[in-house]
Amino acid sequence: MCLSVLKNILQSYPFETKNKDFLAARKGFKIRTLVFFIKKRRYIRVFRFNLNLIKKIKMKPHLFIIILLLILIIGCNMSNKQNPPKLFQPDWDGLNHENFALELGEEIELESDKIKGVVLDFSEDEGGKWYGICFLNKKKLFGRQIPSGFSKDCIDLLDFTFLHQTIINSLKRNGKREIDINKIGKGSIDTAKGIDEIIRSYNYGIEQRNKKQTPCDENLMKLNPVNECYFEIEKILKYN
Repeated sequence: MCLSVLKNILQSYPFETKNKDFLAARKGFKIRTLVFFIKKRRYIRVFRFNLNLIKKIKMKPHLFIIILLLILIIGCNMSNKQNPPKLFQPDWDGLNHENFALELGEEIELESDKIKGVVLDFSEDEGGKWYGICFLNKKKLFGRQIPSGFSKDCIDLLDFTFLHQTIINSLKRNGKREIDINKIGKGSIDTAKGIDEIIRSYNYGIEQRNKKQTPCDENLMKLNPVNECYFEIEKILKYN
C-alpha cells in the first residue's frame, strides 16, 4: 500500500541528464513523465509516473517531492516494523519457479569449505538462472541494518550472493525451511560463477561482521559506517 502511494505521489518536473542510463523527461503541456530506472542485476525495470498535481502547488517541484517522500518513507516504515518495505523485497514477476533446480528455503553447503547458505531469491537473464543465497555463520544469517529515514529505527535486510546455475551441482542440499517471503529484504548483492568466488564472497562477509557495527542513529554521520550484522534464521521463518 505504501509503495503504491509513493508511486502516485511522485510529481514530474524537468529532468535532464547526459547519462545514457536515463531518459530525459518527455515534454507535455499537462502531464510530464518521469522515467526512473531501477537496476536489478543485469536488467532494468522502468516505472513511468504520470503526474500533474505539482503545478497547483506554489513550491519548487524538487523540494516538494523530497519533503513528501521523506514523510511517506518514514510513515511506511513505521506502519510495519516487522517486515522490510516492499521496495526491498524479492520480485518474482514473470519467473517460473518450476524451472529452477533449487527451492525457496533450501539450505545448501559447499562441503569442501564448510560454507552454508539458504536460498531466498531467484533471478534469470540472458546468461541463465541465478540463485540468491544468504550465507549462514552457524545458524545466523548475513544481514545488515540501515537507517529508516531520519529516525533511530533500522530497516533489517539480508545480504545476497547470487550463484550461477553452472555451480549448483557442486553444492550439497541439506533440507528445506518454510520461509515467509514478506520478511525478506535485500541488502547488498554479489554474484558468483565459480567456487573461488563463493569463498571470496563468504570470507568478505565474515570479515565485515567481525567489525563493530555502527548504531543506526549514528549511521548517517559516519563516513564509512559498518552496517553488517547477523540475524537469527528464525527471523524469516513462516511461523515465527
